[in-house]
Amino acid sequence: MSIKLSEIKQKKKIGDILVEKGLVTADELKTALNLQKESREKIGRILCELGYISEKDLLQELSLQLEIPVLTPEMIPPVPVIENTFSINFMKFNRFLPVHFEGGLLSIACVYPNDYALVNTIRQLTQHEIKTYLAVESGIMDLGPNVAEFERRGAELLSKTYATMVNSGTSALWLAIDLLGWDERKLPKTA
Repeated sequence: MSIKLSEIKQKKKIGDILVEKGLVTADELKTALNLQKESREKIGRILCELGYISEKDLLQELSLQLEIPVLTPEMIPPVPVIENTFSINFMKFNRFLPVHFEGGLLSIACVYPNDYALVNTIRQLTQHEIKTYLAVESGIMDLGPNVAEFERRGAELLSKTYATMVNSGTSALWLAIDLLGWDERKLPKTA
């Protein structure tokens, strides 16, 4: 049995959906598309970074478009459900987090749940079936809702009002450069 190309359901592009629903304007989408040519970043992320749409509204529309359920930050466990399987750097880089495991089915929260190469890689690494959920990037990058409590305790331990935790010394240096207002292009070259 062969499938005719005309029978394949074509999904609308997310940018077109957002314009149709009045969540962004045609001009805002055009600006984001021009930026996308340079950055190769996902259009939804660009629209959020420009402040044209909230992450929550984008997620809701992506969920409808992709027919994948949304997992809110409150539903994300404080630590990955299967520990010592993936490094934090690997999960952050690929923007996913294991959130539930039962009966050989591993559920993951993803920023890009239609990244089939990632899903297949996780399937091969774990030898489990994978169910994907959409999640806001901040929920993944924070690696769970308990980060705020961890930072509060860190500030208390250091007798400070606030503390920010980062994943590496390099991240700490980049944060310091940004906070000091330095231009990294003007810093001395080390290599």
